[in-house]
This record gives sequence, structure tokens and C-alpha cells, in this order.
Amino acid sequence: MKREELTDIKEVAAKLNLRANELQQYGTFAAKIAYDWQQDNLPEAGKLILLTATSPTPAGEGKTTTAIGLIDALAKLHKNVCGALREPSMGPTFGLKGGACGGGKAQVLPAEDINLHFTGDLAAITQANNLLAACLDNHIYWGNSLQIDPQRILLKRALDMNDRSLRNFTYTIKQPATVPNAQTYVINGSYTITAASELLAIFGLAKDFADLRYRLDHMVLAYNFAGEPVYTRQLKITDALLTILQTAFNPNLVQTAEHNPVLLHGGAFANIANGTNTLVSTKLALRLADYVVTEAGFGSDLGLEKYCDLLAAPNNLHLAAVVLVSSLRALKYQAGIKPDDWQKINLAAVRQGFANLQRHIEIVRTFKRNPYVCLNVFPDDNMEEINYLQSLLQERGIKLYVSHVYAAGGEGILPLARDLCCDLEKNPSCNTYNLQAESSDFKERIELIAKKLYGAAAVEFSEQAQVDIAAITRQGWQNLPVCIAKTPLSFTDNAKNLNAPQNFVLTVTSLKPYTGAGFIVAACGKILTLPGLPADPAACHMRCL
Repeated sequence: MKREELTDIKEVAAKLNLRANELQQYGTFAAKIAYDWQQDNLPEAGKLILLTATSPTPAGEGKTTTAIGLIDALAKLHKNVCGALREPSMGPTFGLKGGACGGGKAQVLPAEDINLHFTGDLAAITQANNLLAACLDNHIYWGNSLQIDPQRILLKRALDMNDRSLRNFTYTIKQPATVPNAQTYVINGSYTITAASELLAIFGLAKDFADLRYRLDHMVLAYNFAGEPVYTRQLKITDALLTILQTAFNPNLVQTAEHNPVLLHGGAFANIANGTNTLVSTKLALRLADYVVTEAGFGSDLGLEKYCDLLAAPNNLHLAAVVLVSSLRALKYQAGIKPDDWQKINLAAVRQGFANLQRHIEIVRTFKRNPYVCLNVFPDDNMEEINYLQSLLQERGIKLYVSHVYAAGGEGILPLARDLCCDLEKNPSCNTYNLQAESSDFKERIELIAKKLYGAAAVEFSEQAQVDIAAITRQGWQNLPVCIAKTPLSFTDNAKNLNAPQNFVLTVTSLKPYTGAGFIVAACGKILTLPGLPADPAACHMRCL
């Protein structure tokens, strides 16, 4: 869609009863919402609809595209609707995915701005993170009165780009001669992509600006020589960080291709952190609209679990409905079919890959919701396979909704939108189930997720993980919820173990406290927090017009 076909953002804002003086415009088609929470007595009464998906494939399943199409479909039914979605990271934009604004007639726009610098949120978070790292090193340089152990620094520097060369590096801090007993420290450092940083997780989970301050203050940066944690507040730079973040913390307003409002804000990765848009943008959308469409990253084993356990349940957000998105090519991929053969009719592969869809259906049901199963249709899909999948689901009492939003926009998913409205207007939203609340034991919570959701038979804790658990327990952090970091491509910790494996062992290799975000990251298998570019990156296929 050309820019001249877009609607002025003030007109989009008016659909949510937002006034022009509540907008901080970034050109004609995007704005930040300078929302006065203190003057607002509106309840968060909107119905929250979450889109999740089956296990991701390199081709993408179209979850964001489907979410955007559903926003437009609800608007076609004359519903007061607002999207609440994540901002893209430039790493995947120039790497494998090539952008994250949907596709075809189901996009958030202007996509070229959103996929790049947008309103500068991720740049602000990157700079705040790196100011924190610089001040930490500077403190060590000027005498290290906090007795920070340079070999036990937890904070990583950040950048919003895929660059594998920065995963590990060595640098030197040589204290000046004016420091008593001056030392020279050789430090092993590393970068993380901004979307995997704790700072972005904090940004996404903070309830308001005061809570953002609190969480930044309580972020563990390192340990001292006595093994005690060193927090941000001890460096006395929280106000400097907030100065960088204060504008970014206001949610962004953009529009769909059919000119419906979307709040686009935050974007932590779901394989490492909470994996969804910010809490403040969701709460704002629930105040301004009757229906709110959001999504969680990757498959339901990661995104849905974290959305419920880390964000929705702790903040009393009522999850009204869950839409589970898949595609024929995703099912075939889980059956081991190569991309070149996806166009060939293969009912056996659809049936074999159906096991992955079934596992995700059961995960949604674990969180006390019956999913609306939605098939995102691609141009080369055929009706024989679609009908076959429909029959497999009907045998299990599940209706299949077929989505054509890429080609038809909101019109392509109207049956699902109608049924959602009918069901949600008859059934009030209820509390979001918190799976991790079933156990007060730290290790048991990990085992609960692994066995109940992933299908694991057991969980093994490496020697390093045991050391980490002991340190977490010693500091009294064992009651924090768990955020499992693993490959999104498999229920296991091995990306090549596809479909729906059972009775495997999940190995926890290490644990890291994200005390500002309010959870403990449990790394399973090999986890890279700074991706590399693929052999043929999306950057090589872009044209500047």
C-alpha cells in the first residue's frame, strides 16, 4: 500500500476516542500516545484475544498476518477493536524473516518505518543497556568501591542486529595509577541482541513508569568478590536510564491496511524472554477498545506459557480466547518434508505432522481454554489436504477455520471473527490460569512445564545449573517464576527433534536471575542470545526505492 493511501494517524486515534493533544506524532502515519493514566477512570474491560501457533518453521506460519487480518475482520463486524502487537527487531528483519509487519492485505503500516528505526524504542533500550554496561565498567576503573568481581558480570552489552562476531570478546580495564593498589582486569564480555536483553523484558513487564523505576533498581548486574549481588541502584544511574526510556515507554499507534488501530510496543523474544508486546500497551488497549487482539512469540510451548504465567495471570489480565495458527506447510515440515516438496499433495505427511498440532491444542487446553484452530492458507495449498485436515480435527470435535487474510484482508477470516464475537458476548472472560502457581518449588516448576507441556519424561540439571540453583536459593530468589529459554523449533532442547517427541530428557544447562524482570531464565540446550545472519540474508534482497 502506498503512503498516500494511508489514513492520517489522528483519524485512526479518533476510533479509540483519543484526542490529538494525546498524540506525539512521528510524521503523518505514526504517533506515540502520551496517555494520562492518572486522569483515566476507565476499566480495562476489553476482551483479550491471544494468537499463538504450532512449532515455527523457517517459512513462517503467518501468525502476525492472521492477527492483523482478525483485527480488520472484527472491525468489519462493527466492533470497537484495537491490536496490541510487538515491534520488530532489525536483526530478523535483515536476517531470516525480512520483517514482521504481516503480509499481503493484512499488514501494519507504514511497514518500512516500523521494520527499521520506527519511533526509536529499541534504539533507546539499546542505549540505556549500554550506558549501564559503560557505567559498570567505569565504576571498576575508578577504584571499584562496590568490589564488583569483573569475572562475574552478568550484564551483556546489546545491539539490535545479528552479529555472531560479538557473541564473545575480551577487553581490559586498567585502573589509573591514582587508584590505591591499582589492578588490571582482563574481562570476557559478550553482546546480546536487544530483544533478548533483560532491559527489554523489564520494559515489557513494567506496569507503569514507577514500576519501571523499581524494576531497573532491582536488576542484578554482577556479583561482588563476596558473592553478593550488585544492583543497578548501587551505581546511582537509574534516573539517567529513565531519562533515555521515558519517551520510548509511551505506546506507539499505527494502522492496519484497512485503517484500524494497532498499538505496537515492545518486543522481547519468546525463546529467551517474555515474548510479547508491553503490558502498558495491552492495558491501554483494554481500556480503549471492546476487543483487543494480541499475539505471543513462537509456538504455544513458549509464547502462550510465558504470556499466561509471566504476564497475564500476575497482572490479572483475563484471557478471553486463544487462536491457534498453523499451516499445511508447517505440518509437512514437522513430518520431515523438504520445502521443495511442500506443493505436492501428501496426506500422509499432513497426518504425521498433525501430531504437532495436537500437542499444541493440548497445551492451550492446559491453560483452560479451547483453541480456535486457524489454518493460514498459502497460494499453493490444495483443497484435498485442507479437507483432510478438517476431517482430522472434526474427529476430535474441533472446528477448523480457514484464513485467507493475505489475499483478502479482514474479509478472509470473517467466520472466525463472527464465532469469536458470538462466543465472547455469551461467555464473560475468566481468570487466566497460572501453571507455575501449581508448585512452590523452583525445580518442580521447571519439571512441570517440561513434562506437562513439552512431553518430557524427565529434566536433568547440569553441574553448572546446580551451582546456579544453589546461588539463586542463597539469595532468596527461588520463588521467582521460571522463564525457560530453549529452541523454538522443537518441544525438546534439540532443534532437529521435530513433530511431537515424547519421553525425552530436557537438559537445563544454566540459570540466570532476571530480578528486574522478575523471573529466572533457565537455559536448556545450546542457547544463542545473539543470532547470526543466514547464508542468504534478507538484507541481500532489499531494494531502496
